[in-house]
Amino acid sequence: MAHRNATEEQKAQVGVALRATRESRGITQKDLNRAIGSQAVNQIEMGKTGVSLALLFTLAEALGCTWGEILGPEPNSDGGRSADWEAGYRAGIGEAHAALSRLLRNGD
Repeated sequence: MAHRNATEEQKAQVGVALRATRESRGITQKDLNRAIGSQAVNQIEMGKTGVSLALLFTLAEALGCTWGEILGPEPNSDGGRSADWEAGYRAGIGEAHAALSRLLRNGD
């Protein structure tokens, strides 16, 4: 499968979900930018830029949430998670996130 960039709809969805997650935790954009070492939060929340996998994990760590909360529900869904989504999380991304979290905590 060829690599493709996030669609405008996907970027907007991530932006809305990131803002909701950040605000639910009482964190300002400025504080989140400082925590992740970037000035990207506003651009992401406005749907102007996508999120790399590394930045997604960094945001999740800084917000104390899962990457799924930042990504929001699957497009065109009722907000629930499909069996494929859950299986993918447990099989791959969950392991990758756990490994990255360990690296970040240990400074390796």
